[in-house]
Amino acid sequence: MTLSPAFRLDALFSNRSDGLAARRLAQAVAQGEITKQEHDARLALHLPERPKGDLIWVHVSDPTSTPAVFELIDRLSDAEAGLSFLVTHAQHGVTAACARDVICQPLPIDRGPAVTRFLDHWAPSMCIWVGANIQPRLLAATLARKRQVFALDTPNATPLDASRGLFHRALTRAVLRHFDWTIIGDAASQKRWLQAGMRVEKSEVLGFIEEGASVPAGNAAERAEMAEVFGTRPLWLANHLAEGEDLPVLHAQKAALRRAHRLLAVIVPDDPDRGAQIARQAHDMGMTTARRALDEALRTETQIYIADTEGESGLWYRLCPISFLGQSLVNNGGIDPSGAAALGSGVLHGPNISDYALAYSKLASAGAARRVRSPLELAREIEALLSPDRVAAMAHAAWEVTSAGADVTNRIVSLVIAARDAEGES
Repeated sequence: MTLSPAFRLDALFSNRSDGLAARRLAQAVAQGEITKQEHDARLALHLPERPKGDLIWVHVSDPTSTPAVFELIDRLSDAEAGLSFLVTHAQHGVTAACARDVICQPLPIDRGPAVTRFLDHWAPSMCIWVGANIQPRLLAATLARKRQVFALDTPNATPLDASRGLFHRALTRAVLRHFDWTIIGDAASQKRWLQAGMRVEKSEVLGFIEEGASVPAGNAAERAEMAEVFGTRPLWLANHLAEGEDLPVLHAQKAALRRAHRLLAVIVPDDPDRGAQIARQAHDMGMTTARRALDEALRTETQIYIADTEGESGLWYRLCPISFLGQSLVNNGGIDPSGAAALGSGVLHGPNISDYALAYSKLASAGAARRVRSPLELAREIEALLSPDRVAAMAHAAWEVTSAGADVTNRIVSLVIAARDAEGES
């Protein structure tokens, strides 16, 4: 990378010391705002031991992209054995998610001495920059060492931060021109990246990096057997119910039966030991049940099938075109909707989904998930989705959402492997 006039001028000042940023970090330690360990990492001091062999450095600007980044790392590890990974971040929270054989560190300050110490110590083979918040000095130094830099777009990324000074923006424009490849989310993002200095011939619009769906396993033979047992009856699933959701779901089934007399509800409690209790509650409401744990036969008159077993979500998602996902009518944060969505089951849920808010939001925006607040609302949604056309449209939308991030992950994996193959040949 040939230094632009802006970088040559900047080198006269930023390379001399860690500057004001170091003093601010020391003050933050004194005030208890950051730990001494974070202080050292930001200054690239006393860093953890570097693993032997090739190391790929991935920076996460947007914490919401962390699960997708770790999925990408898993894919790269599968593609090439012996790689090590360093994940850097600019915000709190990423280190806590780093519960695997990956080194996680705060990003160093964007000053010459810290940048040099960071790159000297870690000596990354390449950099994958996820999101914006560009640190031009760090990335320019990486490129100057003839290391490839790939960028992955995230929603609402702003590569050229208008709040930063004119000089910083000039440095950012200069370094973006030298990125090896940028994968952009959509046309609006492309406009922002181009305005920031990215070269159109070194980029493509493919989508945002997203975590793929975690698809639960399912036994094909068991599925075929249960499909024969269920026959042509309309089905819906209430999965992983908390105790406080048992009665609302039973009331919803009771209400829906008034219009769909053959409707069968498959109820999966979060605790299999609660199967007998749910059966008693259903009987008290005048409904007939069969319990899977007792291997009870499902008859024509059975209205509730209690799947009081564990580890069979994949089976039920594949069989039931409609799934109400539990832990969401009570204040438990909900459960991951990606498995149901990826397996073609329309998603219904309560209002309390804070643990997976982003995943539910994406599904809802695509028309692949609907929220209910009461047994009556749940019954109405079930009745509406008994229409094959409606539930098919919902299932297709869910599949599109859950598969959206796969193209980006596949593409960056191919770019990284191609770059490493080229290095090996040179």
